[in-house]
Amino acid sequence: MKAAQFPAAMLHEDLRGAVYDALVRGNFQQAVAEAFRVVEVKVRNGSAIDGVGATLMRAAFHEDTGPLRSDVSDRGERQALPHLFAGAFGWVRNPASHRDVPMYDVTHAIEQLMLASLLLRIADERIAADRP
Repeated sequence: MKAAQFPAAMLHEDLRGAVYDALVRGNFQQAVAEAFRVVEVKVRNGSAIDGVGATLMRAAFHEDTGPLRSDVSDRGERQALPHLFAGAFGWVRNPASHRDVPMYDVTHAIEQLMLASLLLRIADERIAADRP
């Protein structure tokens, strides 16, 4: 699959500019790093917590005190949300942002962008739920 065959409409709207352009140009590492930067900025702004990376995600989505915490009744699901975000940052974002990690597989890049897209959708929902 060529990157240009992947429809931009499949991505969260915040990823359809520079991120998608980098993907189409074959700059997969740049696309992934930028996508997760977009997630980080959205969570920082939406939570009003001044932090970075996995630490920010754990605080913003903390099951009891996070401004973007889940409101589901199941405690396990509430605990899973900050783990999802922090895990994505630790496993996907950190390598792409902190060192040169060659990425040549378009499918792998798209999967990582779809994860960022999902995180953005969840963040949007939690930010909207936090508004009175």
